[in-house]
Amino acid sequence: MEQEGGWMPFLPLPDDMISVLQQGRTVSLHSSQGITKITPPRWLFQRLMALINLSYQFANYAELRNYEPDHGGNPNEYMQKLSRLGFDVEFCPHYDDPSVGRFFSLAGSIPFLDPELLNHFEDYFFSAL
Repeated sequence: MEQEGGWMPFLPLPDDMISVLQQGRTVSLHSSQGITKITPPRWLFQRLMALINLSYQFANYAELRNYEPDHGGNPNEYMQKLSRLGFDVEFCPHYDDPSVGRFFSLAGSIPFLDPELLNHFEDYFFSAL
């Protein structure tokens, strides 16, 4: 599979995750590949535990995020670990790109699904009637 050969702006940095925890609300990151929506853990205690975990394991999370195929491993391990901390991360691509999708598969409940997308389709088709 072709490498993305860049800094992967669609994949949130550990710093981004800490900022989302501090804000306590859903944040959207926009890139040329698509929109990444990050929702922090629901409960304050979960957010506090995630903040402690991310802070003390920062180097480990940064290494997982900077995945390199030559070193083996699972490309979506970073997203799986974030999911275990209670984050919900959704990616809404602007176009189909398997090199991007491999980071998000199995990480969230339904990868690549934008709940607003159905509303846009509904608005479009029902407005034409």
